[in-house]
Amino acid sequence: MDTFTARAIDGGLNAPLNRRQKAMLCMAARRAFDLQQNMRLIAVDADYDAWRHREQVRAIGVSSLRAARQRHYRPMLSHWLDLQGRPMRAMFCRLRGSLDADSQARAKLEQECRAAAEFFGTADDARRYAAGFLRNKRHTDIGEAHARDLWHATFILRRRVAQLRRAGREQENKGSGFGGQEDRMHPESLNPDTCARSPRLPLPPSSSLILFPVQQEAAHD
Repeated sequence: MDTFTARAIDGGLNAPLNRRQKAMLCMAARRAFDLQQNMRLIAVDADYDAWRHREQVRAIGVSSLRAARQRHYRPMLSHWLDLQGRPMRAMFCRLRGSLDADSQARAKLEQECRAAAEFFGTADDARRYAAGFLRNKRHTDIGEAHARDLWHATFILRRRVAQLRRAGREQENKGSGFGGQEDRMHPESLNPDTCARSPRLPLPPSSSLILFPVQQEAAHD
C-alpha cells in the first residue's frame, strides 16, 4: 500500500465527528444528566458541562467532542444510554459500533462499484475487479474482508477509473475518439493480458497503471 492510500484510509477511519453526531451526543448527555439528578445520583447543583466532560473522559478518554473521532461515537453514545437506564439500547449500540467500520467500508466499495459501471461495463464487472485485487494483493475474499482492506480496494478501484477516464480524454484530444459504451464494455478492455494491445482501451504511458486479474463467473441458465 502506498503512502497516499494509507493516509487516506487512516484519515477516513479517524475523521472528526460531524455536527449531527455532536448534537446527538449532547442531547443524549443532557437526558442522562437530568435523569441522574432526578434520581439524586449526582448533586442538584452539579455543573452540567463539568459533569459531561468527566463522563466523556471516563468513556472515551477525551473531554471535548472536538477531539473525538468517528471511533468514539458509538462508545460515547452507549455510555449515555447506560446512564439513562437503557442497558439494552446501550448494548445494541455497542454491537452496532463493532460492525460499523466494516459495514461502512463495504457500503462505500459497493457505491464505487456502481459508479464505475460506466467504465467497466457493469457494476458486477467493477466488483469482480475489486475482488481480484483483494484476492491477489490482500489475500482475502471480498465477502470476508475487513474495513482496511475494503477501503484499500475502494481507493484502487477509484484510481483505476481515473486512469480509464484520463485515457479516454487523451484519445479524444488526438481526434481518434475513445469509442462508445459498447467499446468500453468489451471483455478485452477488462483483461489485463490484452488491454495493453487492445484499441478499445488506450492506456497512458505510465508505469503506475494498476491491473488485476478479473475472474470471469460461469454463466448460469
